[in-house]
Amino acid sequence: MLQLPTWYFLVDFNKLSHQMSNELAMAILLDGISFHGQTITAYVLMSYVNPVTYSVANTTKRAFLIWLSVLLFGNPVTLLSGVGTAVVIAGVLLYSKARDLDARRREQFSITQDKMNNIR
Repeated sequence: MLQLPTWYFLVDFNKLSHQMSNELAMAILLDGISFHGQTITAYVLMSYVNPVTYSVANTTKRAFLIWLSVLLFGNPVTLLSGVGTAVVIAGVLLYSKARDLDARRREQFSITQDKMNNIR
């Protein structure tokens, strides 16, 4: 609804009516519904996980989709896409290790009820 005024002023409706087919209209509708579902899912997921964790997962998903397109559609693989994927994988592994280390340190230096009972 928010985009309708912009759409009204920027879209050439005569040209659109000649190019629009039922298949294209259904593809546009499916794209909009899918994007809305992805956005809602992202907000729900971010309420459960840390935003940094979500961002790392999203970056991993993007790298996976790039390589999936390489395998399915035969898109060319460049040196930079290989290096980029390696950086993503290394970043995810380092983030996972750092998160585990941080959790262990927090547990080690936290004061639990058992520790409080032992002090008394």
